[in-house]
Order: sequence, then structure tokens, then C-alpha cells
Amino acid sequence: MKKFFNYVLIFSSLLFLACSSKIEKSPAAGYEPPTLLKQPRLYYPKIAQENALWGSTKLIISINENGIVNNVYVIKSSGHKILDSAAINYCKNLLFNPAKRNGKPVNSKIEWVIKFNISDQNWEIDNYLLELSRLYDKVQRLNQEYRIEVEREILKKHNEFVQNFSDALNFNKVLLQIILPEISKEWEKDWNGWPLSFLLYHDFIKRFPDYDSISVVKNLLINSLKSDIQYIKNTPALDINVKKEKEKILNKIKIFITTNYPDVILKDINLEANVSSIYLSKM
Repeated sequence: MKKFFNYVLIFSSLLFLACSSKIEKSPAAGYEPPTLLKQPRLYYPKIAQENALWGSTKLIISINENGIVNNVYVIKSSGHKILDSAAINYCKNLLFNPAKRNGKPVNSKIEWVIKFNISDQNWEIDNYLLELSRLYDKVQRLNQEYRIEVEREILKKHNEFVQNFSDALNFNKVLLQIILPEISKEWEKDWNGWPLSFLLYHDFIKRFPDYDSISVVKNLLINSLKSDIQYIKNTPALDINVKKEKEKILNKIKIFITTNYPDVILKDINLEANVSSIYLSKM
């Protein structure tokens, strides 16, 4: 088993608080406001972290009768364009149970506030690593009949980490202590570039190929791929070097998918099917 807990991590965690309130302060009788059904993962933009930018963005979200967001606009800026853009992109991917009037779905608008705060409190990352170390040791001592519950607990811990640890700068530093050596070696040149949350689920599949719900893990991997790819694409290319790095990592992800998960359709995760040959020799 990989010994990954070598020292105590002291990271700043990035706390996101998204609160919504209906614009209509005194709704008419029979009106039910929309409720959140699904939300994407939100990374604090790396450039904003590096420059210690923080603030709150207040937005208006237009939701159609299917619960899909069809328009987002800022009514109060955080004071930083990069944070406002991150908030807009995040809100565009929210999914709601639509508002109803007399039991029928209707269009609606809500206010939503995204708060970007850098805190000196970490996201219990030490506990996460300690728990994983304990669970990995435990699962090695059990036969297949009893391993499954421990494996489910490991997957649960991974999901909590991916959903809550939004620090794009330090995400991979945590990941590096968890995943198998052969996986980390394959991606060692990319640790300082972009958060690669999908590797956590790839690691799980490699460790526990007989897991009884492997299709569930693959879906989690695909969702993480979508989030990571969206983050990479939404990161501004301020110069030619950043643009090249974005192209390089996206091509490497394409190769990873076609090699390890050929049943995944690249278009479904917002990637073009072709791989630029200029990068093949560098992967």
C-alpha cells in the first residue's frame, strides 16, 4: 500500500458560500420558488489566488420552466472581473427544480451571491489524509466479502474532498500524496499547472477493479473530467505561454481518455475528437 501521509499539511482553504433569495419578496399565493437540484464544483481562479483577490459577486439568474439557467448577469461586482466571470460561469451550470405557479412549472428569476474568501482555516485536509491512510490499511486486511463497505467509505471520502476542497493551487499537492506511484509519475510534469481531480477516481478504479459499482465510479470520473476541463478552458490565456499550456494539458487529457476509457465520447465532456500531433511526442 502506498505510504502517502508524510507530513502535516497546512493549506489555506477556499470557502465558497452561495446563497439565493427570490427577487419577489411577497410572492403571490400558489407560487413556489425554484430550488437547487444540482451545482457544479467551483474552483477559486488561480490568478485571483496568486494575487490575493477576494470579494462577493451578486447576480440575477433567469431560470426557465425546465429548471435550466438561460441567463446570468451581475448586479453588484466583486470589484474583480476575474471573480465575476468565475461566478457567472458557475451559475450558468446550476440546475434547479423549476418554480411553480399553481402546480405548473414557470420561468423565474432569483438573486444569487457568490462569496470568494481566502481563509487561514483548512478544509480538514489532515483528517482526510489520516482517514484514507486508516481505510487503505484496513481494506488490505479484509477479504473481498468485507472489503466493499470500506471501499464505499473511501469513495465517500474522495467525493467530499473533491466537492469541498476548492483550492486550485494546492489541489494536486494533496492528490500527489494519495494516488498510486505509477499514476503520479505519468502526470508529474503537470502537478503545478491545473487541478486534476479525475485522477482520484482513476486511482480508485486501478486500486479496486472488482468494486461492485465500478460504473458509478466511472460516472464520477467523467463528471470530474467535465469540471476540470471547464476550469482549464475558462482560465484566461493572458499570454502565448498560458495558451500553449492549456492546449498541451487538454491534449494530454484526450490521450488519457482514449487510452484508458475508450467508451467515453470526447464531445460529451466538451473536448474535440482530434489530438494535435505536435504534442504527442511530449506526452
